[in-house]
Amino acid sequence: METNPAIPVSTLDLKNKIQLSDVLDIENIQRLQDLFSNATGVASIITDINGVAITKPSNFTRLCSEIIRKTDKGCTNCQKSDAIIGNYSSTGPVIQRCLSGGLWDAGASITVGDHHIANWLIGQVRNEETDIPTMMDYAAEIGVDEETFLEALNEVPIMSHKQLDDISKVLFVFASELSEKAFSNFQLKKKIIEQEKVTEALRLSEQRYRLLIETANEGVLVAQGDGLKFVNPMLIELTGYTEEEILSTPFLDFVYPDDRTLVKTNYLKRLNEEPIAPLYSFRLLKKDKSIQWVEMTGCKFDWEGQPATINFMTDISERKKAEQEILQKNEQLIKLIAEKDKFYSIIAHDLRSPFNSFLGLTQIMAEELPSLTMAEIQKIAESMRNSATNLFRLLENLLHWARMQQGLIVFSPEDLNLLAIINESIAMVKEPAKSKGVEIICDIPANIEILADSNLLQTVIRNIVSNALKFTPKGGKIVLSTLLNKDKSTQISIRDTGIGMSKAMVRDLFKIEVQNIRKGTEGEPSTGLGLLLCKEFISKHGGKIWVDSEEQKGSNFCFTIPANTSLIS
Repeated sequence: METNPAIPVSTLDLKNKIQLSDVLDIENIQRLQDLFSNATGVASIITDINGVAITKPSNFTRLCSEIIRKTDKGCTNCQKSDAIIGNYSSTGPVIQRCLSGGLWDAGASITVGDHHIANWLIGQVRNEETDIPTMMDYAAEIGVDEETFLEALNEVPIMSHKQLDDISKVLFVFASELSEKAFSNFQLKKKIIEQEKVTEALRLSEQRYRLLIETANEGVLVAQGDGLKFVNPMLIELTGYTEEEILSTPFLDFVYPDDRTLVKTNYLKRLNEEPIAPLYSFRLLKKDKSIQWVEMTGCKFDWEGQPATINFMTDISERKKAEQEILQKNEQLIKLIAEKDKFYSIIAHDLRSPFNSFLGLTQIMAEELPSLTMAEIQKIAESMRNSATNLFRLLENLLHWARMQQGLIVFSPEDLNLLAIINESIAMVKEPAKSKGVEIICDIPANIEILADSNLLQTVIRNIVSNALKFTPKGGKIVLSTLLNKDKSTQISIRDTGIGMSKAMVRDLFKIEVQNIRKGTEGEPSTGLGLLLCKEFISKHGGKIWVDSEEQKGSNFCFTIPANTSLIS
């Protein structure tokens, strides 16, 4: 339903007693009233708060329209009754006998905000409670022929009190909806009027504003239809196009393809005066095909008698760049905090534990050496060697980790023989593997050459093999193999027959913020730092690392290294 387009500003003020016609189209209201009356069988009319008719009556009975209301007293009483029955109620309709004649009526109020502006009245029905004698007395009171009055009374439709109550509830809902619509239209009309005032001020001050626009530091454009009707020099500078090129091209062509739906939607919303964010940003496609972030605001107005929008565009490329830098810094900060926590955790727990074990063994030797047998001394020495080996590996990983975080590790790839690198890497774990009864099988051809950093690659292989040994029980196997991928990279696989991992552990294995620490099959300590180093070092090579594993079925760690396609024969 539309509002009256000719409402003066002063009328759109609740303090000045706004009328129904100010916020709702009376013709549309009349059609709605007629439909409601015909569908329900009741008489209907909409009046002001004093009972004065706003709409034409619908389905009025002859008794009311041609007899009672034709008398001065009857008409006056009808208006008083309508005002009372339509009195404001927020909880439901008012249902009672008409104060002029005694037929049953109902009413619901129509409001704008908290202001009562009209009454929607229905009724003119009789039911089992209709008091005929009293009504005949009223006919005499207002001076109408009683026989004519009774004849018209008998024509009045009969409706049960429950049926009238149900229809009245529907009426109350309709009146409430009209009240909400009236309030929305009231607010919308005020906005429209304010906008029209702005537009008129722009028109009257065109020369002054044109001077401001021509020298503005913002891009200014007028959009109408699918093209632009006006652009200022700053917009020409922003886009890199000439004024003729801009004005002869659909404006969406200047918008980055992914943002065109957003710009078109907001443009249509402005034209239709629908709610829209005051400011929004998108990417501008410049003539040189570069992309520039801009922010735009605008409003609807008339351009040469037709609806258009005037828009103000600001270059926010530097702000976007700063926001992106802040985002990256935040991500780096979160990563650094996680790395710091990980580092402190290793120092606080994993480094202290092996030292305690080592110190305990040396204390036993210092205090009880004369009473120890050679077998006991041998066993203590082996334990001390294992503790020292574990400490060395842990310290080595910590040193690598610290140097990597400081950017001190130099990446120097060179042509290497893969088998030679692997043999050198696993040399120091062969003795612990033999002691544990785990077989290490190297199924690597002797003629494969790779491009890699020797120190980093050995650290990766050493860590993965050591992990495999740690989680493989006695009698198990560790197999190293390789294959050449279609992308010419070399894939190295280190597969064990160990205890494997759960899906959750596999998922979080290479995440620094997740603790993945568990002891080996012989109680060997673990920090989880080694695999993080492996991931970093493989990434430096431009490769990938992953693992396939199931609990009690072993694990298969794989990583790729860029391959040198020439083979050593």
